[in-house]
Amino acid sequence: MKILNKLILNYKNPITILFGIPTTDKELKEMFELRFNIYKEKNYIDPEQLKDNLDLDDYDKQNKCVYFIAKINEKIIGTARLIRDYPLPTQLYFEFEEPSIMKTIPNDLKIEISRLVVAPPKISGSFYLPRHITMLMLFNTIAKYAKENNYIAGYAFIKSKLFYKLKTLKIPFYLIENYKQRYPKNGILYKYFNDPDNPVIPIYYFLKDIEKYFNKLFSVKFLFDKKTENEIIMRNVWIYNTFLKLLNFFK
Repeated sequence: MKILNKLILNYKNPITILFGIPTTDKELKEMFELRFNIYKEKNYIDPEQLKDNLDLDDYDKQNKCVYFIAKINEKIIGTARLIRDYPLPTQLYFEFEEPSIMKTIPNDLKIEISRLVVAPPKISGSFYLPRHITMLMLFNTIAKYAKENNYIAGYAFIKSKLFYKLKTLKIPFYLIENYKQRYPKNGILYKYFNDPDNPVIPIYYFLKDIEKYFNKLFSVKFLFDKKTENEIIMRNVWIYNTFLKLLNFFK
């Protein structure tokens, strides 16, 4: 694993979560297994379409992805990928008028974040690591990588319930208002796309906005201590979770 970020949870016995890019076949296999298991558990996929309990699609097989993982004690607990292609998956799976500001950005400077999954492991005694903390740090790690590689903006598709939860945290993701879904019926994620109780919606974002968001978030001194650009200490997970409960984040 190439480490890009560290998050230290300031429990009595501190817990370190590493974020970065997988570098071994073992890590990649574990990552694809995690994706498969979580999507299967949520009934997002048809397991019969995938081999060896690994979630791989054409973007994975055609080497169009950069992968990011989160690890505790050598165990992968979360992952996401950055897709470089044109058109991007959101542009294929949804019909919409591209936002005017996105039209000004060259296609090779746009990316897509996808396959974000996080497992909620029990990490220390009665303490649990909330999924959203790992999720936020995966976003932060991807945004840093994207900036270093001169990407400017991107697309994604996301479950509507998660989108509105993220909006309570003021994460700068922007909804594409008028769209028509056109995901193929034989696609791996057909069940994921066609849940009437929690539909999938297309969004877009700008890497500068995401960078500003995390700079502001990590400047909250009673919650975070930014030791270096790539090492964050979370002072009190309980306080942060209490704040989220006040926002009804966990409903």
